[in-house]
Amino acid sequence: PPNHRTKVNVFYFKDFLKRIAEETKTTLHEAPLKNLPGSCVGICDVCRAMLETNNIQQVCWVVLALMQSDEIEIVRIKDRFVSEPHPSGWRDLMINFYFIRDTQCHIVELQIVHAKMMVARQGLPGHDVYARCRNALELLEVMELGDRENRGNTVHTMRDCENATAAELFKLGIRPKELLQGGFQRSEIEAAGVAIDEIERAEASIAEDSRRIREQSSFGELLGHRGKYEKGSSQVVPQSP
Repeated sequence: PPNHRTKVNVFYFKDFLKRIAEETKTTLHEAPLKNLPGSCVGICDVCRAMLETNNIQQVCWVVLALMQSDEIEIVRIKDRFVSEPHPSGWRDLMINFYFIRDTQCHIVELQIVHAKMMVARQGLPGHDVYARCRNALELLEVMELGDRENRGNTVHTMRDCENATAAELFKLGIRPKELLQGGFQRSEIEAAGVAIDEIERAEASIAEDSRRIREQSSFGELLGHRGKYEKGSSQVVPQSP
């Protein structure tokens, strides 16, 4: 549970951000302390808050105010507006820092968010659906299933190393195509409750992917041949070394 030192740090945090919000004409959204069981080593958002902006200019004002402050030491900036957007569609700029006066160097977290993102988070009736989708995507990332292009390889690892069944993975949202790519047999996928026509479409999609890869490989070999292509001819004319 939060101790006296943590509460003092929270006081610094709130007071500091109130001044930043006033200076940059942004809106401060405070958040309660995370009361986590056990050690909080490595967790940087036990103490956290959010600044709501109306435009990118205000985002820049907040960043400049933080960088020019002699009260804090910034340890990480994560740009999820452009460089690393979250798969759920969420966009923000996340900054972690600690107060120089804090001898324990407790790291806190500030999210800088555009007002339109707050509409999706708080104002719409679908907020619960949005939150569940975001949580599901974060779970996929933890399980290394977030990258759809390489999901077949991850499924293969889960099947061989963790003894995961086709039924278990299908319930997690793994598609029939990815189950086939992961090494599961058609009979196993059928037993997991997948319709036969879905499996057939997945098999056809895999066959089409293989055909496309072969064509690209052949085209690459053609381009790599030492020669030139003459217009109106289907032949490559070799060139002298």
